[in-house]
Amino acid sequence: MPDLALYRPLLADSRFRAQALSGFLAQLSQGGAVLALILLIQQQRGSLGLAGAAAAGFVIGAAIARPIQGRLIDTQGPRRVLPLIAVGHAAALLALAPLIRSDLAGIAVVAMSLVAGLGLPPVSQTQRLVWSGFAAEDRTAIYSVIGAIQEGSILTGPLLVGVLTGVASPSAALLVVAVTSGTGLAWLGLSVPPGLGRSPEDRGGSPLRERGVRRVLVLELLFGIALGGIEIGVPALATSEGHPSAAGFLLALTSVGGIAGALVYGGQRWPWSARARLLVLLAVAVVGFALLVPVKSLVLAGAILLVLGIFLTPVLTTLILLLDLASPRLLAEAFGWSSTSSAIGSGVGAALTGALAQHHGAGPAFAAGAAGCGLALLVVARSRGLSGTGQPASPG
Repeated sequence: MPDLALYRPLLADSRFRAQALSGFLAQLSQGGAVLALILLIQQQRGSLGLAGAAAAGFVIGAAIARPIQGRLIDTQGPRRVLPLIAVGHAAALLALAPLIRSDLAGIAVVAMSLVAGLGLPPVSQTQRLVWSGFAAEDRTAIYSVIGAIQEGSILTGPLLVGVLTGVASPSAALLVVAVTSGTGLAWLGLSVPPGLGRSPEDRGGSPLRERGVRRVLVLELLFGIALGGIEIGVPALATSEGHPSAAGFLLALTSVGGIAGALVYGGQRWPWSARARLLVLLAVAVVGFALLVPVKSLVLAGAILLVLGIFLTPVLTTLILLLDLASPRLLAEAFGWSSTSSAIGSGVGAALTGALAQHHGAGPAFAAGAAGCGLALLVVARSRGLSGTGQPASPG
C-alpha cells in the first residue's frame, strides 16, 4: 500500500491543488483533440487518409515544440510563456473546424493541425519544474503524481469527446476541448510564482551535452516503440475479434492501471536505486507484452493490459527521475527532449507495428512492444552510469 504521508505535503498546499486541476484541464487536448479532429474530418470530408495525416501533423508539431517550449520555460519562466502558448493552441484548434468544413485543400488542414500540435500544453514539464520544491530529497512521489494526472487527462479527453460527439457533433467536441485546454493552461501559467526562469549566466548550453541525458533519451525512444505497439496492437486485436469499439475500453483499462500504478509507486520509500527499479519494471513489462502476443480473448487481453498499465507509468516516472538525476542546467528543456524522444519512438513503433498488424494481426505488434522493452532493459543493464536513489538534480 502507498505511504500517504509522502503525498500530504502536496495535498495540503492550495497552490498544488490549483495547479493539479488546471494541468488536468490543459492536458485534455492531448488525447481529446486528435480524436475530435479525426471524427470531424471523417464526417465532413470522408477521408481516413486526411484524418491520419492531420493526426500525424499534430503529433509531429508537438514533438518539434517540446524542447523549444522547455527552453522558453527555463529561460523566461512559465508565468510568461504558458498564457501565450494557451492562446495559440486554442486559436489553432478553433480554426480547424471551419477549415475542415471549407473547400480548401487537405494540406491546409494538415498544416493547421501541425500548428495546433506546436502549442500542445507543456504541463508535465512545468509541473516538474514548479513542484520540485515540494520534495527536497526524493522526487519519485512528485513525478508519480504528475504521471497520474497526465494519464487521467489522456483517459478523460477521448471519453469527453465521445460523449459530446454523440449528443452534439465533432465540431462541438473540438470547441469544448480547445476552450477547456486553453483556459486550463492559462490558469496554470498564472498560478505559478514569477521568477522561476534560470539566471542569465545559467541559460547557455544544452542538456543534450550531458551524457546521462542522452542515455535516458535512448531509453525513452525504445520504450516509446513499445507504447506504439499498444496503440496499434489493441485496435488490431479488437477488430480481428469482431468488436472494434472495444479498443477504446481496452486502452482505458491500460490508463486506469497506469494511474493506480503511478500512485502506488510514488507512495513507497524505495531502498533501491532508480536504475535497479527500472531494471525490474522493464523486465515485468517484457513479460506483460509477451503474454499478449498469443491472446485472442478480449477479456483476457483487458486483464493483462490492466496489470501491464500498472508498470508502464512507473517506467516513465523512473525515466524522468533519471533525467533529473543527470543534472542538466535546463531541466524543462531536458523534459521537452524526453517528450520528443518518446513521441518519435511511439511514431516509429506505430508505423512498424501497423505494417505487421495489417498482414499478421495483433500478435507481432505486441511482440514489437516486448522487443522495445527488452532492448531498453539491455541498455539499462549495460549503463552503469544510470544510478541514483531519487535525489534531485542540482539546478546548476
